[in-house]
Amino acid sequence: MIEYKLISGSEYKIDNFCREDYQLYIENELVPETIVRGSRSKSGKNTYELHSTNSEIVKRIFDYRWEDFSGLRELSLTLSSESDLETRLLIEKEWKDEIWYLNLYYEPKLLSWKNIYSYEEFESELLNKSAANKREEIEIKSWKELDHVTIEFKMEIIFRNETIGNTLNDFFHYCNKIYSQTVASLESKVDNTSISSYFNFQEKLKVPCQQYLIYFVSFLKDLGINATSDLREEAGKVLFSVTPTDENQALDKIREALAIYLKLPGSPIIFDDSFKSMRLQQQIENLQHSQRMAVRELQFSEKLIAAQSDMLHEKNLTISQLQFINEQQQKIIEKISSKSIIMDSVENKEELEKIYDGLEAGYSKWLYELTGIKANVIKVVKTAVKNTFGKEEKNSVLGLEKE
Repeated sequence: MIEYKLISGSEYKIDNFCREDYQLYIENELVPETIVRGSRSKSGKNTYELHSTNSEIVKRIFDYRWEDFSGLRELSLTLSSESDLETRLLIEKEWKDEIWYLNLYYEPKLLSWKNIYSYEEFESELLNKSAANKREEIEIKSWKELDHVTIEFKMEIIFRNETIGNTLNDFFHYCNKIYSQTVASLESKVDNTSISSYFNFQEKLKVPCQQYLIYFVSFLKDLGINATSDLREEAGKVLFSVTPTDENQALDKIREALAIYLKLPGSPIIFDDSFKSMRLQQQIENLQHSQRMAVRELQFSEKLIAAQSDMLHEKNLTISQLQFINEQQQKIIEKISSKSIIMDSVENKEELEKIYDGLEAGYSKWLYELTGIKANVIKVVKTAVKNTFGKEEKNSVLGLEKE
């Protein structure tokens, strides 16, 4: 028995649908490492999306029929997640045409790709094998998004009265056949006379690092090994290959020399006065200088961002203060100009007077020098307000005092 149990407090709305998160239970047992997202329309109809990355749970799900998962509209399962390639299955119903589709994705992890063949070679060979074993009902395509690449196998499917696993058998058999043929073909073409390594350099350090790799051939020559090298970029990574000119030269020696060479920039070294040492020292210092410059540029950028953030904060604070002052001024203007304030209401009279409560102003020195009259400006306003509403104290109408 398959059940979805609502997680309390997980409800949120997107467009016209109410979204909720659930936990999956199989035979009254909570299934870990799964995510169930529900969508409830205005009509109250519920549909579910189930995601899992646990291979053992995937096997359990394959033992059930699609009808056992009531309301399920999308099933996303990670079938395998190797160091350099992830295989993911997506079964979904298209919203428009209500047709079910199988989607099998091969998603290479370029940053950890360690195969003896490049990803471009893998993709090209896989598409070639697919074309050679073409099936009209299965669509195959690939695409790239920045540093993310995907190869997709897609097929329309009809679920019958059988388990999900049995429904997928033929589709899986075809996809695995294409993949196995691709790997076997690539491995047979591998050049066993050279070594290859992939590198992922920061953009600011890419040029100096590539120059350092190119110098490795000269480093080998100083060690008595003659070789050629090849440097090229693939899917954002750098492929560096070294081939000895003498087939009798052991690749293990070159591989060991490369490992040592790559560690030199970060190791303490004592150089002698030979030209070999001077050339190597120059290459290492060039790389170290580029690294220091990159670090300084990064630090400068961080300081600049911090300064800009402070300026923006101060600007926002000033704007907030001005908005507050403007709001207070607007309130006073509204109080004075409001028609309701003229109404003969005790409540309005007291409210208007409160506007000026606590305000103080000294006598006008300028007016006193000209007329000998001391005038308190605020008192004048308050007195005028009281007189407007017929209050007493009319004998000091303007708050003026004559000496």
